[in-house]
Amino acid sequence: MGPKPSIEVTVVNAPEDYYLALLCDEKYDLDRNRFNISSLLVIDFMCEFEQDGWYVFGGMTYPIAYPSNKKGIYHYTYDVPDPFRVLIVDMENNVYVSPVLDQKGFNARCTYDVAAGTLTEQLSLDAAAEEDSPTVIISWKYVLFCLIMTLLIELVIYVFFRFPFTKRNMLCFVAINTITNLSYSYYTVNSVSSWNFVLRCIVFEIGIAVVEAVFYAFMLRDAKGRRCAEKSFGYGVAANFVSAAAGVIGMMIYAFVKRMFIL
Repeated sequence: MGPKPSIEVTVVNAPEDYYLALLCDEKYDLDRNRFNISSLLVIDFMCEFEQDGWYVFGGMTYPIAYPSNKKGIYHYTYDVPDPFRVLIVDMENNVYVSPVLDQKGFNARCTYDVAAGTLTEQLSLDAAAEEDSPTVIISWKYVLFCLIMTLLIELVIYVFFRFPFTKRNMLCFVAINTITNLSYSYYTVNSVSSWNFVLRCIVFEIGIAVVEAVFYAFMLRDAKGRRCAEKSFGYGVAANFVSAAAGVIGMMIYAFVKRMFIL
């Protein structure tokens, strides 16, 4: 259950009513049913939109495009473009396209000033001082939260498999999960890859599941102090599957609640 990227866009000095979408530098086969807008003309326009090699992005956990709201805030998470641009189409068919933003924050907060034509990211003072650094910025509290949730979820599965709470087993459990989870967070946040983020997560999760399952097969002991390799290996696979699924489901629920709060 590792960190997931997000983008929060605040729109200012914009037309009164408009539709908004994110742009990426890759052509997507867009699902027309996932546009959160009623105008078929605008949907057609966005499906065919192209400017300097930039196209409308179709994420997994949110509609492809939004109508404007009173707060002018739009939240995207899990599967987000990097870098990205913002596309706005108003009711008079005027089109506004922001500059490119290669965001620094893993959970980026940005402001698009439509009138000024600027797209800027809000960074902490320390991050702003290191703006030229290639390191991606992520909150340690978010990483710690994901680690704790992973431990709690996999501990529940541990109970289902009826392993004893011995010092040896608990030390192995905490140690391997801390190592794999923090490694997962580091490489997820900082790896430069042309892979889709979701595909990258799947590959990492499979690798972690195998590593932990093999580790448990050698290290966990039953109540009589005996090694039970098959049961321990099965626990490692099951625990990682459940925690990974919980992370995806939890992120989708969070994205839904976030949209409802904004709207």
